[in-house]
Amino acid sequence: MHFLLNLSESLSRLMVDYLPQICAALTATLMAIYGTDINRMVRRSTAKWHFLARFALFVFLCAFGYGTLSVFATWVFIWILKKVSLSLLAPLIICIFIVVGLLAEEKNKI
Repeated sequence: MHFLLNLSESLSRLMVDYLPQICAALTATLMAIYGTDINRMVRRSTAKWHFLARFALFVFLCAFGYGTLSVFATWVFIWILKKVSLSLLAPLIICIFIVVGLLAEEKNKI
C-alpha cells in the first residue's frame, strides 16, 4: 500500500507542473465530443433566420464562443484540480480521462 501511495504522489508531482496543459486537453476533448450537439442545437433554433444572420452567429459562436469557453473551462478545471490532495491527483486525472473516453465512445466519437 505504501508503494502505491508513493507512486501516486510521484506521478502527481510530475503532473502538477502540467496542469494547464492537462486541463486544456480535457477541455478540448469535451468540446470535440459535445461541439456537434451545440452546433446542432444552434442550427435548429436559428433555422428560420436569414442566411446572413445564421452565418454571423455561427462565426461568432466558433470564434468567440468556443474560444471563450475553452479558456474559461480550462481555468475552472485548473482551479478544481489544484484543490485536490497530491496523493489523489494522478489517480483522479487518470479516472477523468477514462470517463471522458467512455463519453466519447457513447457518442460514437471513437
